[in-house]
Amino acid sequence: DYNVEHILRRAELHRIGGRSLGTNHGVVTNFCSLFPQWRYISFDIYYTFGKPLCVPYLSTWAKDMTLRSSGVFGLPRETIISGWPPGEAILISARVAWNEPEFVRMVHAIADAFPKRQILIQVKRGYISDDEIEGYTTDWGVGHSNVSHTTDSIYALLAQARYYISDVSTVIAEAMHLGVPVLFADVIDQEYSVYREFPGLSLRTADELVERLRALEDGRETYPHEQYRKLMDLDHGNTIYDLVRDDVGLPPLKYNETALNTPRMTG
Repeated sequence: DYNVEHILRRAELHRIGGRSLGTNHGVVTNFCSLFPQWRYISFDIYYTFGKPLCVPYLSTWAKDMTLRSSGVFGLPRETIISGWPPGEAILISARVAWNEPEFVRMVHAIADAFPKRQILIQVKRGYISDDEIEGYTTDWGVGHSNVSHTTDSIYALLAQARYYISDVSTVIAEAMHLGVPVLFADVIDQEYSVYREFPGLSLRTADELVERLRALEDGRETYPHEQYRKLMDLDHGNTIYDLVRDDVGLPPLKYNETALNTPRMTG
């Protein structure tokens, strides 16, 4: 969907009686209110992490395009349906906030507040060098025996997480869909983020974040899984595979028939 070729391809498919189906590969209002590369989208059916996340773009998207709230598409059907039982670790991931002072304070504050929990840190590769990543994560762990850096897949790490903290990332929306308690480390200087539309998700300071984690731990607060799923229009209970099968005229699969031909975990 980044590339304008998809608009030309749809027109050509229509010429021969075909249809164009596509997936939204990221949360379109993650960093800002409008991304230029997502201003013009034209499929017959566009599968998104959640239709409400796309509202700022609707005036320039193809008027005859159908949107489907499909959520996660990078995991097997069984995992999406069943989610994961909660792990024990606190998982922290950084995409662009690795050098933000408040993000660093968050790591240290969480490690201090929860000394008996393993703190796993993962930094998305490709934005800075591996040597820089190692340097930052070493600094974050100074003085804390419970902090460790990992390069494992984020999906594999989510399966170990009791709580997941991330700066701006599509994985926040994926974690919501999978039922992993996720909190948004809202520390970079950005005018808008769709994640601020989810009550209680955005936390700006280390103190706020630790207090929210403590409240979840001791039962003073309950994580609003269902509220977030409804806000993303994902309370229909279908996976993207179910939706696509229906849209192309295939019968639904029974749950026990899904072991074959499912995507491998990536990340």
